[in-house]
Amino acid sequence: MRPREFFTLLARVLAVAWLLALAAGGVALGTRAGASPGTGRTVLLAGGGLLAGAMAAYGLGVLALWGNHRWRNTIVLRALVAGTIPFGSLVFVRWADKRRRRELSGDWRLGRNGSYAYSLPERIVAWATRNPWLAALSAAVIVGAAAALVVWGGPRLTWTR
Repeated sequence: MRPREFFTLLARVLAVAWLLALAAGGVALGTRAGASPGTGRTVLLAGGGLLAGAMAAYGLGVLALWGNHRWRNTIVLRALVAGTIPFGSLVFVRWADKRRRRELSGDWRLGRNGSYAYSLPERIVAWATRNPWLAALSAAVIVGAAAALVVWGGPRLTWTR
């Protein structure tokens, strides 16, 4: 999978997570007015957990492309801010793909026969491109743990009528 396809997939996953989280918020508001408040809380926690996991995965993808493509800090900041705006990740992908520098073009620079990795982020990306299944498993564990901590440590919701 090339970097453009990888990042586009992460952006689409984040957009779907935003859609589901917003829908969960609507369901929670609807159940607050009528049905059992426990249902609304459960749906809201599930939507928030899904969004937190998708945001963490998107953030790891931004860091991977930062290390591989040597993005400037302003590009990284734009990508991270776009991830916090609903459906902003899709807008960022279109913007980065249409730029003159084509921020998402090319192959994995740090692949098997690629250039030498000097910094720690480059070494992590180089390891991930050489061991994609182990990297995907490691990322899933990290993202799952981070999302669980965010949901578990978040504010407690009180549902009153």
